[in-house]
Amino acid sequence: MWMRWNGLFEVLRGFRLGLFAYKMMGEEHTYGSNCLPSIEVESLELLNQKLAGLELCFPLTKIKDNWVAEFVDSEGNHIEMTAPV
Repeated sequence: MWMRWNGLFEVLRGFRLGLFAYKMMGEEHTYGSNCLPSIEVESLELLNQKLAGLELCFPLTKIKDNWVAEFVDSEGNHIEMTAPV
């Protein structure tokens, strides 16, 4: 199994799970709320298309060199989607 540590992300066979550094950001969290699947798309236009009609739990926001948003899937899971700026 291929795995590498990449800052706040762990990559397992190309699937990325974001591990949010809540302590560094001074934010509270509950058990399980600091790790979520993350999907990257190639452009902001495509990201907006994919997010259309979804329930957002974190609005589309520019964070450094990425556009980032989180949506709630049909089972209540939070999924992050990103695109480069």
